[in-house]
Amino acid sequence: MPKQSSHDKENALIQAVAADWVNPDLTATSYDKSGQVLGYRRRGAPITAEEIVWFDSLAIARSASSGATISAVHIIHADHLNSPRALSNARLQSGQAAGITIWRWDLVAANATGSNAFGSFAANEDPDLNGSSVKFDLRFLGQQNDSETGLSYNYSRDYESGAGRYVESDPIGLTGGVSTFGYGLNSPLQFSDPFSLLVYHCSRPMKGLLRLVIPHHFVCATSPFPGMPPICGGHGPAPDDYIWGLGNDTNETYNPKQCTPTSQGLKNREETCVL
Repeated sequence: MPKQSSHDKENALIQAVAADWVNPDLTATSYDKSGQVLGYRRRGAPITAEEIVWFDSLAIARSASSGATISAVHIIHADHLNSPRALSNARLQSGQAAGITIWRWDLVAANATGSNAFGSFAANEDPDLNGSSVKFDLRFLGQQNDSETGLSYNYSRDYESGAGRYVESDPIGLTGGVSTFGYGLNSPLQFSDPFSLLVYHCSRPMKGLLRLVIPHHFVCATSPFPGMPPICGGHGPAPDDYIWGLGNDTNETYNPKQCTPTSQGLKNREETCVL
């Protein structure tokens, strides 16, 4: 399945397009500025669409539509790392009551081949056994399942759940750790890696007299958009703050002399915070 990507530098948005040329079916995927999937739009007559509602990095709801009509609204149930594990009806729809589970991706579903800790099991698209399958592609935080390749895509790399590792080596090399193909310190029940990016802890001298005694700290993360510099964020005092105040966001830039990579534990939190 050939893929193409386009980058909108002004709005920092990416739209990935996948096409199956044997059975023409064009799908456009929209993302927000932090790289989270906002929805899909699939070519056809009529055009079908899927939209996802987020609360920070937690997907909480999904709607499906055909043409101008919303056909279904589902609640997304996530685990402790914000990976979706089930969809349930948010209302009476398709002859089913609200609360019925219509899609499941079990957290630790054990069978003779092992557990689902690395996400190797396929989702159950018809747990209610009504004969109607529901397709939902979100997997580990930041990843989208590609049923045709068997991989999960998350901007920087592709994750192979059967092997429990990325297909591509870490683009930053050994700086991200000894295991350049590893995912979440090889412990996906404890850690996530939404963008597979490197996060830096940075510091610079404060402005004014405080520069002699107090450094200003901020964080940067490698950009998910090819060719763009790291994205940085910090917080500092507002011009009218004397001792205590709410302060302002500061405009920071990445300087390799001022920044060092963070540990994996901090990386998971700071990466999401900055982006």
